Amino acid sequence: MKKEKNLLITNLLNDIYDEEIHKVNYSVYNFNRDTINRSQVSTLNDSKKLHKYALEEKKAYSNFIYQQNQIFLENNLVFRNNLSLYFLSIFSNKRSELFSNYTDYLHQLILKEILDKNTFKIIYAIGFSDKDLRQLKENLKTQIITFEHSQTTLEKETII
Repeated sequence: MKKEKNLLITNLLNDIYDEEIHKVNYSVYNFNRDTINRSQVSTLNDSKKLHKYALEEKKAYSNFIYQQNQIFLENNLVFRNNLSLYFLSIFSNKRSELFSNYTDYLHQLILKEILDKNTFKIIYAIGFSDKDLRQLKENLKTQIITFEHSQTTLEKETII
C-alpha cells in the first residue's frame, strides 16, 4: 500500500525547523532559497527543469504580457498618444496581480505538472502573503491550507 503524502509549498527566506513537520510525511516544493530543516524530506524542486522552462516559456510569457496591451490600445488608454497606460501600469505594479515575477510563474507551471502527476492528501503553504496565497490557489486551481507553525523566527516572515 502506497503511503499518502502531504505537499508543503514554501516561500521561505530562512531555513526553519518545526516539530509538527516531523510528525507527517511531506513532499516539499520551494519557491525561495530556504526550506524546512528535516533529515528526511522529499524535495520536488528540479533546477534543470526550472531552467528549461525559463528558456521555453520566455517568448510565450513576453507575448502574454504584450498582448494585454491591446485592450488598452483598443480603448485609447494612452498618455500623450505615445505611451500605453498598460505599460506604465505594468511596470509600476510589477504584474503582481497574476504572479509576482517570472520565476514564480515558472514555479507554478512546475507545480501544475507535479499536481497532475501526483495525488497529495493535503497541500499546505508556508511563507506566502495572503495575496500570494490567494493567487497561488487560483492559478493552481486547488485547495491550499495555511501551515500553522511554531517557530518564532518565522514571525518575521509573512505567513498565512
